Amino acid sequence: MDILYAQPYTVRWSDLDANGHMKNTAYIECGLQVRLAFFAANGFPFSEFQKQQFGPVMFRDEIAYFKEIRMLETIRVTFHCTRLSEDAGRYTVVNTLLKEGDVKVAEITTDGAWFDLKTRKLIAPPDRLRDLMRMIYIAAPAGE
Repeated sequence: MDILYAQPYTVRWSDLDANGHMKNTAYIECGLQVRLAFFAANGFPFSEFQKQQFGPVMFRDEIAYFKEIRMLETIRVTFHCTRLSEDAGRYTVVNTLLKEGDVKVAEITTDGAWFDLKTRKLIAPPDRLRDLMRMIYIAAPAGE
């Protein structure tokens, strides 16, 4: 798999569940953090979403777990897009969480769209964001 964007993440105390490993909601938050970091690193920070009064809306998050992640472990979180509508208004993105040696510990698949906060309707993103989404697009393998 081609990796178009990756960022390290160190598991915090607040990321843990009662069993001492990373809780499911922390996986979702980790994926979202990496997505927003990608946009910010590429000229579209969260302040721009606020200024233009739109943002992402998620329809589905699915997590596949392969290995445990424990406190203070540093993982590498990748981000890419596997499905993208023609206007880039709807998308599927994937975050892959990797331990040292590129051991896959989890994968988060998220279906979403861009949402106008004034009209409360789905929209196509501005050209700059559409271009960023296309930049990280890797077609999903056939049958997925």
